Amino acid sequence: MPGTPHPRPHVLLGAYALAGVPDPGGWYAALDDDGLDGIEHPVDPDDVAALATVAAALPARWSLMPTTVAATARRATADRSYGLASDDEAGRREAVEGVARVLDAAGRLADDGRRVVAVELQSAPGPGTGSAAALERSLVELAAVAPAGLPLVVEHCDAPRPWGVAEKGFLPLEDEIEAVGRAARATGHPLHVGLNWGRSAIEGRSAATPVEHARAAAGAGLLASAMLSGAAGVAGRWGGPWDDAHVPPHGPDPALPGSDESILGPDEVRAFLVACGPVPVVGAKVTTRPLDASPAQRLAVARATVAVVRAALADVEPAWSAGVREVPQGV
Repeated sequence: MPGTPHPRPHVLLGAYALAGVPDPGGWYAALDDDGLDGIEHPVDPDDVAALATVAAALPARWSLMPTTVAATARRATADRSYGLASDDEAGRREAVEGVARVLDAAGRLADDGRRVVAVELQSAPGPGTGSAAALERSLVELAAVAPAGLPLVVEHCDAPRPWGVAEKGFLPLEDEIEAVGRAARATGHPLHVGLNWGRSAIEGRSAATPVEHARAAAGAGLLASAMLSGAAGVAGRWGGPWDDAHVPPHGPDPALPGSDESILGPDEVRAFLVACGPVPVVGAKVTTRPLDASPAQRLAVARATVAVVRAALADVEPAWSAGVREVPQGV
């Protein structure tokens, strides 16, 4: 409804690609005054105890959004029968049991006072060996064992397209929307879709694809997170063209790459967030080059990226409240 106030989103940083280890020299504490509310962090279903170590390194007020993306991508690459969307029942059951362990660990963190805003899941293995129907079954089963009220967010990764080899190659967004919507209606549990700007851009080989995806997920009433990771359409410091390399946005800060390296900049951030509309979680997932950059260099990239996100939020929040879904003049 136009003019309706909206809750302030949690601003998260997918800092693990930058930090490298749970807390190198108080790295997270150094970011506590930079407008962050917490972090997105990977968790391996086979090592859920590590999540508590990460949580212990965070400032007390920060929230946490665990994600299974790294473990899922690694396992699905080695075994195409594995994943929440797998049509192979043994592979699907194994993935469900692993995510159930993650949900249990997240629940224990919440019981200990740590705010867990959501858990991110992925729709591996992808078309041909996976389906929306299998993903729906998995989500219904996970909703039955998830801590009450804990949102489960299916993070869209790039799906196969005709023009090249996919980075992740999981289910298309429309299949994820179908599965999440049906499972949410069947269970009443908070089940949602999440987007990552860079992965959508990689899928479509275009800065327009993330906006298209945002409109689709938000239009279905299922979008809960908008993460900003850049992409590069040409080979450079971050690897080959369209690699999923967590390229930072370009912007005025010298710590950020130039526009010739990252196709994500302040204008693209604003357009994406306007298309998303009000979402509970907004954040960024970035890294730097060289990979062994000093802690000071990593901190500078993190701070500059968060500044781009917060500036965009300040610009688009009036559009959110007005119910506008296109970038207004002057934004």
